[in-house]
Amino acid sequence: MAYGSVLTDVVQSSVTGTPPVFKDGSSNETGQLCRAWGFFKFVASGSSPTKNASFNISSFTRTSNGDFTINFTNAMADTNYGVVVGFNYSSGFDSISGQVYPPDTTTGSFRFREGYTLTGGTLSAYDYGFTVAVFR
Repeated sequence: MAYGSVLTDVVQSSVTGTPPVFKDGSSNETGQLCRAWGFFKFVASGSSPTKNASFNISSFTRTSNGDFTINFTNAMADTNYGVVVGFNYSSGFDSISGQVYPPDTTTGSFRFREGYTLTGGTLSAYDYGFTVAVFR
């Protein structure tokens, strides 16, 4: 059976709160859409990043240097989602890293910490700009 192309402006799931699913010709699931994303711009040393653009992220909370909670506009169905975090600032550091804390992952939000490692291995928390993407 041959498949063609579809040109459309809207793809909508038939079930409320459930994203559309992509399937191949044998009805095997091949993917889903990104459920939330955000770009948070670095402002200045010692200040919190600002949210420049986002989808399905209502707000974020800065608990302390490099410690953030990202809040969803529409909650996830469960806590079995994946988070990708990228950092938008680097100057003179060996590496920048982040970690999502599963105990602080809920259907409505997730928490992550970011930091940098200086030459010599000292880990310090810092408020970099960052980008997040959530998949489920």
